Order: sequence, then C-alpha cells, then structure tokens
Amino acid sequence: MGILNEKERQALRDDLKGRSFRGAKWKLRLTDSKARLVYHRNSQEIGVWLTRFELKDAGVMVTLVEKNAYNAHKGGTVTSDYSFEDVMVDPLPGNKS
Repeated sequence: MGILNEKERQALRDDLKGRSFRGAKWKLRLTDSKARLVYHRNSQEIGVWLTRFELKDAGVMVTLVEKNAYNAHKGGTVTSDYSFEDVMVDPLPGNKS
C-alpha cells in the first residue's frame, strides 16, 4: 500500500464507517504493517471518545469517534455504552497527495 490520495482516503473512511468499532480497529491494524495506536478512548470533549491510529505506510492519521452514554441501574451501578459514530481520515504532514 502506498501513500493514499484524497479519493482513497474517502474510500477508507467509507469502508471503516460501515464496520463496528472493533472491526474498524482490526481493519486498520491489518491494512498497514507499521500501524501505530496513538491513543485509545481519549476524552477531549464531554461524552465523546477518540481513538487514533497513525498509518505510516499509507501516510494518514485515522481517528475513530465514539459517543458515550452512561446507564444507571437499580442496584446503583453505572455502565458505559459506547456507540461508534464517525471516522476522520487526515493526511500526515509528509503526505502531499
């Protein structure tokens, strides 16, 4: 896989959006042998969780966006339910295509 241009980045985004969060993570890991997890479920906004991968061979940074809903149960326990919402595919600084 070479450096991805705009059209290929859009195709990757569409492919990842059609998958589950877990499926999208595995697709990224298998796509690039030098894939690097930058951060996992990092919260930079209330209720929004980001997971970012850097794909060096493809020349892109992929961010998976999840929304979090806290559910309170009768016993007083609180659980988190994450829903996979969006994918952002941005070129790395060295990607000029």
